[in-house]
Amino acid sequence: RVTLDILSVQSNNEVPWSAKKSQAFWRGRDSRRERLDLIDIAKQHPHLFNTSLTNFFFFRDEEHIYGPKAKHVSFFKFFDYKYQLNIDGTVAAYRFPYLMAGSGVVFKQDSTYYEFFYRDLEPLVHFIPFERNLSDLVEK
Repeated sequence: RVTLDILSVQSNNEVPWSAKKSQAFWRGRDSRRERLDLIDIAKQHPHLFNTSLTNFFFFRDEEHIYGPKAKHVSFFKFFDYKYQLNIDGTVAAYRFPYLMAGSGVVFKQDSTYYEFFYRDLEPLVHFIPFERNLSDLVEK
């Protein structure tokens, strides 16, 4: 899927900002508790978020709470939304640089993980930061 994501960003036919949906978008697997917390937040604020889990592995016993799982969404469709969410999984979310290359505003979770290019990024310039526990995500 990584290769497909790269190709999707590179060949994306830009959706004009005015035509984008005014929601924060996220899809991913259940590889960290905060991702489940995001689903709870989205259920409480459906006008702000479009989020779903695409696979259950780590929290299979909670699929009845956080499911049903959604189908994979092409990166082409990610950028139909104004806002992109970057949430860590087992490690740093691999999609972050691809989200940054897209045409949306990226919200990035505070992380204990570090990738080589982070040193060149500035919060509130390149992305909107939010707390690791997601406590300030709705207000941002």
